[in-house]
Amino acid sequence: MDAVPLWRLTRTKYGRALWDALTKRGIRIARLRLYRTETFDVPEPSLSPDISLTVDRGDDLDSDAVDAPIAPDDWIVRAVAVDGIVGSVVLSIDRQVTVEPIDTALKFDGGYIWALYVAPAYRQRGIASALVAQALAVAADETEACLALVAPDNRPSQLVFEGQGFAVEGTLSHVGLAGIEWTSDLDELAGVQIVEG
Repeated sequence: MDAVPLWRLTRTKYGRALWDALTKRGIRIARLRLYRTETFDVPEPSLSPDISLTVDRGDDLDSDAVDAPIAPDDWIVRAVAVDGIVGSVVLSIDRQVTVEPIDTALKFDGGYIWALYVAPAYRQRGIASALVAQALAVAADETEACLALVAPDNRPSQLVFEGQGFAVEGTLSHVGLAGIEWTSDLDELAGVQIVEG
């Protein structure tokens, strides 16, 4: 457990504004933890009766209805309440995805779970855990393992992934400054490669 809940200071609108301002000036510094789990013995999603989960393919979605670059073969799991969609997560399998915090295209072998989001009014209800569990259930038919990248200061997401059986496999670091980019060596991170060009 973190001694200081750093995420409470950085995961705010002010922290995001600072990140956006630095990024506009060509400064990007990021560390991401690579989480991994096997897709056998997947936990059953559990939610209150007023929330349901839907699973759709990327090619079945209206592109204006999704705030992520979904590919036709991706899966999107959404939590739906009477208010509408209150959470979502994307599952990509054996494809490259541009990872926003490092602005780099990475090729993932197996499943990659990303873009996890739950509306603030619906947090602390187990929705994020249910979304990830459902994505794992979908992935189990396609691949033996799933990966996720989580920032070290994003303790809420870390707890969700750890609660679904993910464990930290390594750390990915990236620095971008005045057009010079450096990303840590990925050789020790099984299942992830930087896409050239």
